[in-house]
Amino acid sequence: MPLADASLTLAAVRMTMAAVRSYSYHAVSSTTAQSGSSTTSTFTGKVVSPDRVRYSATTGRTTFEIIRIGATSYRRDPNGPWIKLPSPKNPPPSPAATLLAVLDRLGPVAVSPDGKVSATLSPRDANDAGLASGPGITAPVLVAMTIDASGHILHFDAAVKVSDAHTNSTLHTQTDFADFDASGEITAPV
Repeated sequence: MPLADASLTLAAVRMTMAAVRSYSYHAVSSTTAQSGSSTTSTFTGKVVSPDRVRYSATTGRTTFEIIRIGATSYRRDPNGPWIKLPSPKNPPPSPAATLLAVLDRLGPVAVSPDGKVSATLSPRDANDAGLASGPGITAPVLVAMTIDASGHILHFDAAVKVSDAHTNSTLHTQTDFADFDASGEITAPV
C-alpha cells in the first residue's frame, strides 16, 4: 500500500481496535544492556474493555498473577491467596487505552503490501501514550505491527533505546493478540 494510504489504513485499524471489547495477548519484553546481559519478562492475559485486565507474569525468577478492575488491583503469587493491592494515586491506563494512544501518536507510517506497518514514536509521544518513559529515552521508538484483513493488530513490536548516565540499553517488546471479542469476563477474585 503506498505511503499516502497509510494514514487511512491506520485510521481504520484504530477504529477496529477501539471497537474490540476483549482480546487475549502474550507479550515478551527483553532489556539488553550494552554489555550484552539481558533480562526477559513474559505476560499472558486478557483484556475486557473498558478497564479489566487479567494476566500472569514472569519477571526473572518471579511469577505472579494480576487482576485489575478499574483502579482496583489484586495479586496472587504461585499457590497463594489473592491479595487486594493498595489503590495507586494514578492508576495505570488499561492496555487497550495504551494501544489506542500509541496508534494516535505514530509518526511517519509505512504500510507494506502484506499489511505490515512500520512507524516511529517520538520520546514524548511514547511517554504520553504510556508505552515508555524516562529521561534516557531520547531517540524515536521504533514500532512495527502486523494487521489482519479485518484491521486487527495481530503482532506489535516496539524497540526503545535508553541511554543516560546509568544505563545504555534497548528494551524490546513483542506482543501477539488473538481471540478478539471472545475473551469472556474478568471478575474480582475476592
